Amino acid sequence: MKRSGLLFISIGVIVILSSITLFFITRSPGGTPTDHFQKGEALFAQQKWDEAIEEYTKVIALDRRFISAYRRRAEAYRNKGDIDAAIFNYKKIIELDPENIDNCFQLASLYSSRGDNYSAIATLKKAMEIDPKNPFPFQRTGDIYAAMGRYQDALASYSKAIDLAPSLAGLYLSRAGLYLGRGEYDKALADYSQAIRVDPSNEGLYLTRANFYVQRKSYDLAMSNYDKAIQLNPKYYEAYVARGRLYHTLEDSQKAIADFTKAIQINPKRIEAYGARAEIYASENMKTQAINAYLKMISLTTDENLIAQLRQKIEELK
Repeated sequence: MKRSGLLFISIGVIVILSSITLFFITRSPGGTPTDHFQKGEALFAQQKWDEAIEEYTKVIALDRRFISAYRRRAEAYRNKGDIDAAIFNYKKIIELDPENIDNCFQLASLYSSRGDNYSAIATLKKAMEIDPKNPFPFQRTGDIYAAMGRYQDALASYSKAIDLAPSLAGLYLSRAGLYLGRGEYDKALADYSQAIRVDPSNEGLYLTRANFYVQRKSYDLAMSNYDKAIQLNPKYYEAYVARGRLYHTLEDSQKAIADFTKAIQINPKRIEAYGARAEIYASENMKTQAINAYLKMISLTTDENLIAQLRQKIEELK
């Protein structure tokens, strides 16, 4: 009985000591992993990157599998320009969560940002292995190959993405951009048009095709596409500005000014429409209106070079 009692007491002491040890392992002078993570989030929101990193590091010291802490620490490192440290953290995230392809995208993006395209492509290939039916690793790989000037590899990647998801309009735009850069205009137009067929209510696709037609000087077709974009979205700032510029090219100043004015009404804080309208005013010798437009642009921008250019234009009109 005495031995049993002693054994029972010993076990009890071990349990208590283990509980105390676990308590101190999961707490630090500043609190639990969650406490430190919340502190890190508050500091992150204030863009205090170094202090946020310190808190996320405390989280990781207490809980090596706290993935969100690695992720936020990586983002903080990226924001402060320490790409190598961000890469280290995303590699750790992938070790902890190897089936999440979003982590591969983030790591590939980091590699690309430091010009390490081959590592980016290798990372995206891992994403393809994880989810071979997902088109986006192929699309992103195509983007990288295109930037590297590897046309055939880019084309193969984009085409594979389209094969996997033929109903995604954005994939056709990627391949169309590749064709356009190579001067293969018929193929580019075919992809722009196919994008519209799979997503006919997307006003941005009509704007994109309209801009293509302007580049090819097919102005009637461009105009009909701008009209369709505006029909689908009557508050489409970019479409009014683009159509206004086409009217200006066609020497219809009245309609151009009307479109620029409409764009300004939609978003009075953007400067593009003011600038385009000011150029017409200046060309029509409407000096007061042009000067007022340039002054408005000055009030809306902090770009010192642009401000200097606008002041020069104003002086030339006086």
